[in-house]
Amino acid sequence: MPSRFQATLRTATILHLALVMSVAMYGVALWFVAGTGRGMVLNLNLVLPAAAASALLVAAGAALLRRSSLSQRREPAGIEEEGDLSLEDPASQAAAGRWHTTNILTWALCEVVALHGFILSFLSHDLRIYAGFAVAAWILMAAWRPRAVDLRELVLGARS
Repeated sequence: MPSRFQATLRTATILHLALVMSVAMYGVALWFVAGTGRGMVLNLNLVLPAAAASALLVAAGAALLRRSSLSQRREPAGIEEEGDLSLEDPASQAAAGRWHTTNILTWALCEVVALHGFILSFLSHDLRIYAGFAVAAWILMAAWRPRAVDLRELVLGARS
């Protein structure tokens, strides 16, 4: 039976992979819906930079969220390994909950970056627009993937 630590990490990993795959599914949907035909006439010289700036603000907001929510970290002293780290005490449970919630919110904001491109591609029927936003979302999700060391450091920081 996996420990609470391992179960928390596994749940976050499954959710993370589902959100990463949903960005791919947006592209597949666009391919079938907006890949053919003529879209709305958009002034992409105006709309695309505005959408890119908005997506950058969303990504910056996600980075600030992570920094403020996950700042109570401590380097592990080597006393406890992942399998031995218990999440039974209230401080550890609160830290694990904060880690989990922050990750979910961060990944949702990464999806918002991809949705900027989805909407523009849907309206313009230009699939190339989505590609840039989707790649940016995937890069952010890869950088902010669930990592055992982050959870361990946050839990140990909450205990001290």
